[in-house]
Amino acid sequence: MLFASCLFILAALSPSNNIVGGTNSIIPLENTSSASIAKLDTIGRAPFLAAFSGQSLAAGSLSPYAALARNPHTILEYEYASGSWLGSRKFLKERGIEASITYTSDSAGNPVGGKYPGGFTYSDNIAFSLLVDAKKLVGWEGGYFMISALQRDGVSLSQQNVKNLFTVQQVYGGSETFRFYEMYWEQRFRDERINFKTGRFVAADDFDSSPLYWLYMSRGIDGRPQSLAVDGRFSAPPNAVWASRLKLKLPESTILRAGAYQVTPNSVNGLNWNFNQSDGVMLLAQYEWDPEFFKPEPASAEEKFSEERQQKDRSARQIPGQAVPKGFIGHYWMGGYYSTYEYPQFNSSTKVPGAYAFYWHGDQTIYRPNRDSNEGLVG
Repeated sequence: MLFASCLFILAALSPSNNIVGGTNSIIPLENTSSASIAKLDTIGRAPFLAAFSGQSLAAGSLSPYAALARNPHTILEYEYASGSWLGSRKFLKERGIEASITYTSDSAGNPVGGKYPGGFTYSDNIAFSLLVDAKKLVGWEGGYFMISALQRDGVSLSQQNVKNLFTVQQVYGGSETFRFYEMYWEQRFRDERINFKTGRFVAADDFDSSPLYWLYMSRGIDGRPQSLAVDGRFSAPPNAVWASRLKLKLPESTILRAGAYQVTPNSVNGLNWNFNQSDGVMLLAQYEWDPEFFKPEPASAEEKFSEERQQKDRSARQIPGQAVPKGFIGHYWMGGYYSTYEYPQFNSSTKVPGAYAFYWHGDQTIYRPNRDSNEGLVG
C-alpha cells in the first residue's frame, strides 16, 4: 500500500509557521510538548534568515535569530508566506495577536490488497487559529488565549477500498463540516513551572502525546494508541470538549499532569458546545520522566545561553551557528483515567459507568552520530 502526505502552510502570523527555519517540519524527537503547548511555546521566535541572505552575525550577538535579511529576494528569505500585510502584521504581533492558517492533505492509494483492491483517495484539513498573548495586549503576565476552527473534507481509502479499522489517512474524519475547535485560556506561573488551562480542548493535546506519534500518516501508528479514543472516548482532534488541566514541572526532569474532561458523543453540529444529561467526566493523571543521559556540559557562555533558550522553548529547531551538545534523551510516562460516562457493554444493550484504564510509554535515544544534531536512533 502506497501513501503520500503533504503539508503546505498557506499563511501564518506566528513565527512558528514561517517558511524558513520554522517548526512545521518534523518535530525534533526530544520535543515533548503537546500540540497546543507547541503552538504557545513558539511565541516570539523570529526565523533565522542569515543563512539564506549571507549576512553575518553582529559582533557579540549570541543568536543568529537576531540577524534578519534586510532585503529578501527569494521566498526562503521572507518571514511570512503572505508578506507583512502593509505593516499590520507587525502591529498586531507587537500587541500579542497572532493568527495562522494551515492546510494539510493526505492522499493514499491501494494498488493491492484490501477488500476492494485499487482506488486512490484524497482528504484534507484546513485550520484557522488566533492566539493572544495577554502580557503584550493588556499586561497580564503568563496568560494566553487561543481560539481555533477547522474544516475536513475528502474520502477515506479505508472506508472505500481497504475496509480496515485503523484508517490509513490521519486527517480524515470527525469534522466534515466547519467546526469551531478550541477556545481556552492558559495561565503560566512561576517561570512556567505551573501551567493551568481551561476551556475547550482535547485530552490528546496533553496526555499520552509524543512527537514520535506524529511522524506517520496511518492512524494505526500515528496520533496515539487508538484504544484510548475508541474504548474510552478519550477526546482527540477534531472533537474538543469542555475541560481543565493542570501541569506541574517537578525536579529531576519530571512532570505531573492532571485533568478533568467532558465525555460526550461527537456532534455533527460545528457549534455544539452543550452539556448533555448523558455526559460524563473523565479524570486523567499522568507522571512523566524526561531524562537526558550522558549530557555534555556547555563549554561556553554562548552554549549556555542556547541551552537555556531551548529548555524554555522545547519546540525550537536546531539551527546553524547555535549548536548545543546533547545527551541521550528519553521520555517515559505512565497514566490512567476513570470515567463516569455510561459505556455500552460488549455483546449487550446495557450501559455501565465507571470505566478505567492505564497506559504507559517509553522511548529512548540510543545512538546519536553527532552530539550537536537532533539526528539519531530512538528505540
